[in-house]
Amino acid sequence: MRLIRLGDQPTGVTADIRAALTAIGRGDAMVGGVAVLGVPTPEGHPVDAVVLTPHAALVVGAVTLPEPALHLEAPLNGQWRADGWRVTTDDGAVNPATTALERCARFATRIREHHPTGVAAPVGTVIAVGPYVEHVEQPATELTGSTRVLHPTTTSMLSAAVSMPRRQEPLTTSEVSTFLGTFAPDATHPGNEALLREGFAPSEPSPQESRPTDSHLSSVESTVPAPAPVARTTPAEGTSPGTTPQQFGNPTPHPASTTPPVTVLPPPGTEPDQCARPAAATPSTAPVPSPEGHGQRRPRTRWLPAVALTVSGCLLIAAAVTAMVAGGGSAAPSHSRETHTSRPPVTQVAGVSFVPRATDATSSCARAAFGDLAAELETSGCRKLHRASFTAHVNGKPTATTVAVLSFPKRSTAENLRELAERPGTGGIRDVASERDQWPGRAPRFAGAAYVTDTHKATLRLIRTGWIGQPSHRDDPALERVAEAARQLPLP
Repeated sequence: MRLIRLGDQPTGVTADIRAALTAIGRGDAMVGGVAVLGVPTPEGHPVDAVVLTPHAALVVGAVTLPEPALHLEAPLNGQWRADGWRVTTDDGAVNPATTALERCARFATRIREHHPTGVAAPVGTVIAVGPYVEHVEQPATELTGSTRVLHPTTTSMLSAAVSMPRRQEPLTTSEVSTFLGTFAPDATHPGNEALLREGFAPSEPSPQESRPTDSHLSSVESTVPAPAPVARTTPAEGTSPGTTPQQFGNPTPHPASTTPPVTVLPPPGTEPDQCARPAAATPSTAPVPSPEGHGQRRPRTRWLPAVALTVSGCLLIAAAVTAMVAGGGSAAPSHSRETHTSRPPVTQVAGVSFVPRATDATSSCARAAFGDLAAELETSGCRKLHRASFTAHVNGKPTATTVAVLSFPKRSTAENLRELAERPGTGGIRDVASERDQWPGRAPRFAGAAYVTDTHKATLRLIRTGWIGQPSHRDDPALERVAEAARQLPLP
């Protein structure tokens, strides 16, 4: 990363920001781009840094706390607490970052005005806090957005830079030069060769490079056959009539979803397109379409709607009989009975009953992480991240448990990341149920939660357990019991 320094010698949090970006610029295999430090604004209040990467932009603003803290709770629009104490402001703002957020938002608007992609430009914001904070906690719902609150270190700044929204195509060297000429006109700008080394794209491809590609594309296009006409109501090959398309993921079941869809099928004895054409096509063994443009396969599918409706009707009758027998002949609606029988499965481990709330599996491990752990996962070769969220009751009180299992090619990688994850303030894995709003009530906060890590061969398991609706303490024996039980908990 190239650094362009503007303004006076920095102090405090601003000095920490510059030190972190300088370390990133000197490192190997780090994020490429250009960082402009101390960018002036029309209002006269400079922005501490603007980081322009090939795929995104980042605005950095500093916030000074009254004193150092070990744990900072920092919601963007709520009250901040440092080590449990309220962080007050002299101007009566809700938290110390209010002014910095407004200033960064105005500058982000300026960036979009001059960015090649306009208002769609991916611009993130970093609120850097100090003089020192060991661990910064934001609500889980905010971690999916484009604003981070952190103490500026090399790993935390790098993590923020790689986790922000990105555009697919990189900026070109000419676009970067125009951008720098607008925001840092008096600075010495890097040349094209330096910008290319930072990952930016060449301004224009040479004609010699474009001609073979164009010729190849034209030859490929000429060999692609025209698509054959497909009847709109003919079922796709390999799909039985009356079935619905396969859905992927974990959709929430609807209580009344047992009735198969029949509205898409025409009445028995009616051809699929009878209302759309004046005359039926004449069956023929020759593959010549009829004058109306319908293929000769249509008469052979004339029996499918009738069979589908017959099968659907039989299924409905069987479902009704089964419901009446199970309910002792009661005529109560079937959807009300399913509401009582569709409870989540319960898994018993070491005397604890876990109820699953959400699950997710992905190969993009770093995207679900935050802090130093996210930066390490970028280059760890992580193969899979499996996350799940559970509720369990202890002594009649509800608990929330979030589990993350990371798989690596080598056992040594899992052990090294376990050591990192066990150090305070190094980040973690976001809870999947909080991301998807799938907790039964208000999403729990895992501040002070019991924390357990475990490795098995080349996998790392991270577990957090906290109370729902009341504060949690890491050394709470009840929470430790649930977290320890989750070591052996199979993930759905």
